[in-house]
Amino acid sequence: MKKLYVLLVVLFALIFHADGKVWRVNNTIGLQADFTTISDAVSAAAAGDTIYIEGSATSYTGTTINKKLTIIGPGIYLGDPNNGNRQWNVNVATVGHFVFAPGSTGSKCAGLYMNSYQYLNEQKITIERCFVEQIVFANGNNINCDHDTIRQCVIYSAIVCQPNTGTFSAQGEMVYNNIISAGIDFSKNMANTSVYFINNDFVANANSYRCQNCVFQNNIFYNPFFSDYGSSNYFANNIITSSTDASKIATGNNNLFSVGWATIFATSTPNISTPPSGFSHDGQFILAGSSPAIGAGSINGTTVDCGAFGGPAPYILSGMPNIPSIYALSVPAQVNNGTQTIDISLSAAAH
Repeated sequence: MKKLYVLLVVLFALIFHADGKVWRVNNTIGLQADFTTISDAVSAAAAGDTIYIEGSATSYTGTTINKKLTIIGPGIYLGDPNNGNRQWNVNVATVGHFVFAPGSTGSKCAGLYMNSYQYLNEQKITIERCFVEQIVFANGNNINCDHDTIRQCVIYSAIVCQPNTGTFSAQGEMVYNNIISAGIDFSKNMANTSVYFINNDFVANANSYRCQNCVFQNNIFYNPFFSDYGSSNYFANNIITSSTDASKIATGNNNLFSVGWATIFATSTPNISTPPSGFSHDGQFILAGSSPAIGAGSINGTTVDCGAFGGPAPYILSGMPNIPSIYALSVPAQVNNGTQTIDISLSAAAH
């Protein structure tokens, strides 16, 4: 008798074509993959390759990325029944901190549970559909990390810039369609930082936002505080639960102030850490049917909803990456040696 491990074989036979070579990482004892650590996979991979980090009950250690790679996990909040069928294997791929170093331009991460800080020290890095503990634009000397993109993520604790010495630039950063419980602190180098914050949910009460030269459009804010920086940013079509005096955001440009927090989302008491019964961590931020955020946004003259689920690139529940996923699977637990055929039943979906 021998155990039959077919899930991953079937899954990767369904995955859309990827440029370069595809590598698998899985640290689960008893499952075979190309590597058990991310660092070994990154070392072996060539620029343009794709690395799939598979869901596991054991966390993966992060690493430095110094070449263009695509790194994909299975998604986040996979075990939450309120999000419906997502993955048959509900283990997420929990990873530590990544350092996107010079040479990693154009790299992309998706579907990962990133439970540590992520250093974006290179240009045109994309992090999408991930849980991210902290985003750090630049950490080091002489850093140029222009035109990075953070989209459709849950960002938990902070968005910061931490340059040390020498020249520094973080211009044209795009942060859109995220659920953000983090504050913003670009105080170490305000002049060389500009970010477009579009269609985000800023869901932590009374967070501080220390930034300038930024655009805030179609966002939802829970009692923000911009202090002296309110006048040095551009605000349009935002939903703001506090007043102009409390938030330091100027009137005009179709911004709505003093909006009731309990009227915006599907639940009147959303909580990013502990969602109300019947709601998932991210699904609780779907807009209520009569939400004041519906139709309150605008992109290039087109009316859109404000918040993470609005606009042309809405947030995707559970951070499902843009590849097929198997959400139901039935296979024999064991087969006898010499068996010629077996019956397999599966259900799959694209995201």
